[in-house]
Amino acid sequence: MKKILLFILGFMAASAHAQYYIEGSLDGRFNESKQYEVKLHNPQGYGIYFEPQAMIKGSPAGSGQYSFRFRNASTTCPSGFSRGLKFYKQDSDGNWQIDSEVRNGTATYRSDRSMAIVLVLDCSNSLGEDFSKVQNSAIQFIQTIGQKTAYSGNVHIGIVAFNWRNHAIFPMPLTLANQQTLLGFISKLRTDYSTRLYSAMDEGIRLLEDYTTQNSLNLDNFDGAAMVTFTDGLDNGSQSAEKNIVNSEQYYAYLLPAIKSKLIGGRALESHVVAVMGNDVQGNETSFRQQLSSLASSPSHYYPGNMARLEQQFINIAEGLVTRWQDLFCYIPTITGNVRWVLDCNEPPAPPKPKPAGQYHEVGAVVGNLIGFSYKRIGRKHFSFQLDAGVKLRSYYEYYSSSYGSYSETYIGAALELNTNFMYQNIIKDTRACSIQWFAGGGATGGYDFENGLCCGLNSIGGIEFLFSKVPFSLQIDARPGVGLSVDYGFYFDYAIEVGLRYFFR
Repeated sequence: MKKILLFILGFMAASAHAQYYIEGSLDGRFNESKQYEVKLHNPQGYGIYFEPQAMIKGSPAGSGQYSFRFRNASTTCPSGFSRGLKFYKQDSDGNWQIDSEVRNGTATYRSDRSMAIVLVLDCSNSLGEDFSKVQNSAIQFIQTIGQKTAYSGNVHIGIVAFNWRNHAIFPMPLTLANQQTLLGFISKLRTDYSTRLYSAMDEGIRLLEDYTTQNSLNLDNFDGAAMVTFTDGLDNGSQSAEKNIVNSEQYYAYLLPAIKSKLIGGRALESHVVAVMGNDVQGNETSFRQQLSSLASSPSHYYPGNMARLEQQFINIAEGLVTRWQDLFCYIPTITGNVRWVLDCNEPPAPPKPKPAGQYHEVGAVVGNLIGFSYKRIGRKHFSFQLDAGVKLRSYYEYYSSSYGSYSETYIGAALELNTNFMYQNIIKDTRACSIQWFAGGGATGGYDFENGLCCGLNSIGGIEFLFSKVPFSLQIDARPGVGLSVDYGFYFDYAIEVGLRYFFR
């Protein structure tokens, strides 16, 4: 019965993730030096890609296990290799069984590869306020590559920023120190007139060529050169006296074959083009797409989009450039037969909650029936305390009756008021932008009414609060129905509808 249960569980686990796995056949034997060798024959990937090899020799990895290195590994799984690969073996009946004693497969980035990259960035006036998004995207591009390659310095990055003229920085090794130079260059860029795109791309190619001729490259480890260009418009003024090019049409005719056939360090140039159609080219979409897509080295290297997703496009390009350096290490014990490493490709873990962990404070202002200062304390087990102090506006209703008749009167009064509340608070939903929370509870009021003397009261409270992730602020909306008592007026219905904006900290 136990074997049947293990078989069912193993089969369900293997088939649930069957879209992403590596499979092969193992054999092990002692060689002439009396050392035990393990070889993996005909490894095949499904949803996982790596350099084809007919046989991979295992390397001792300790604890009686061996590792296999799959070079240039990548996967179509949205979460990549972050969730690890689990080892399965095939029994004599052909059933796949998971072996939990074996280490998970892991992916690492090699530091022995080198690459030259030039960013070509549009700095024309047509970008307006969106220019800051271009700068942020370029910064994210550089930081992503730096983090993925551990700032080894094997990636060299240069920049060409263009409008009516070019501002350039020669490719330099991407180390932590040089990253500050590159980011400082980007942060100081400013917009100006004109869009001389073609001359800027031409200069980008020249920088890459100069880089390869001025550096002694180990071509076996050189992974090529890439140019990543962003623009929101078409070229409107590129010229070159040296090349006898007098207008944009001639420069385009000169540039296009260079992009398609240029070899840098013996490898074809990769040209990535990110194109967001700006105001200057509205109504000319067909020409915009045709020209810019043709300047990409392949259809997959052209990225039409909009400013809202510009930063993510740059991050995706950066990750794609260095993913080719990713090696996958998978482990086995000393066994033989058919084996499989299965990638867990469930949904990636939820993003971290944007609210501060544990207990924290909020300080700010409240506006509504009560206008003034607001403090909130989130304590243990979802309980919170809130104190608001300020000027409270309230309406009074009075009814008079006598032998002469009756009449009523409604008037507005003001009071200095302190309102305290104890609440239960919990999460409705966490998103990357904010944590949405609900709360409910009750409290008490005390103060001085300018019309009716000392006053006090009891109230309930309920509402919703948004805690933002990118800025440490919260926005709260609540309602507080209750009952009040004043010295001169007596009992009355009391209420408040409030909006609070507070800064939170631990």
